[in-house]
Amino acid sequence: MSRRSVYDRRYINTSVNRQVYPQEPVRQDGRPEMNDPQSHDDRSWWNRAGDEVLSWFGDEYAVRRRRHDEGPHRGKGPKGYTRSDERIREDVMDRLTDEWHVDATEIEVSVVDGEVTLSGYVHERYQKRRAEVVVENIPGVKEVENRIRVNPYNPMDNVNMMP
Repeated sequence: MSRRSVYDRRYINTSVNRQVYPQEPVRQDGRPEMNDPQSHDDRSWWNRAGDEVLSWFGDEYAVRRRRHDEGPHRGKGPKGYTRSDERIREDVMDRLTDEWHVDATEIEVSVVDGEVTLSGYVHERYQKRRAEVVVENIPGVKEVENRIRVNPYNPMDNVNMMP
């Protein structure tokens, strides 16, 4: 198999020498080339959405294409850049508020040098674990100390008992 030029590989020429839709470079096994920086520039929304769904079901090639779509420099900041503790704290509080599986009304958050401490209580053990997982994935968080206690929910706590 001879190597074609980048031009020939990217465009299919018809008999009247007009260009039609770009063709994604393909390896011998039929899968797209991942090393060609031009290979994913023209990916449509539909292709990206399809790879999102395929990645949920464990398709490794779809995961690789999604990472390639994000670009090789995603997440790399300027030299010496660190997020401020106040910004991290605000982000932690926003994420815990948006998390459907955690009742964060009794959780307190403190941040010192990128190390987050969660304290307070929740009603279920899985909420304690889930809160820690959510916080670990926030940019700028170096360490999470989970001091949350599990205090089972008692529905009578919210009822005002009048004599």
